[in-house]
Amino acid sequence: LAHDWGAIVGWIYAKKQSQTTAQQEIAGYTAFSVPPLETLKTNMSLNQAWASLYMFFFNMPWLPERVFLANHAWFVGQFMADTRSGVVPLWKLQAYRANCLQPRAMTCMF
Repeated sequence: LAHDWGAIVGWIYAKKQSQTTAQQEIAGYTAFSVPPLETLKTNMSLNQAWASLYMFFFNMPWLPERVFLANHAWFVGQFMADTRSGVVPLWKLQAYRANCLQPRAMTCMF
C-alpha cells in the first residue's frame, strides 16, 4: 500500500521484482493517486509535471531539511497550521517544531 512518492517507488520495485525471479512474487500492490509507471509516462502533461515537482524537491539529499528547519522550523509550523478543518493550537505547533528540530529527526536517520 503506497501513496504519492512511495507509490512510484513501489511500482518500480514491483515491476523489477516481477522481471527478476518467480520466487519473490508480490501478492498484490495498491497505490493511491499514482498509476503504474507506463500509464504515468503516457499521460504526463505539462500541468501534471508541474504539480509533481514537489516529489523531486523531497528527493533532494539536503534541501528539504534545510528549508523545513530554517528559522527554528518556522515552515513546519506554517505547514501544520494550514488546515481547512480548524485551528491547530499553538502548543501543538510548537511541539511539532520542537520534534523536528531534534537531531536527525527530519532525515529519519538513527
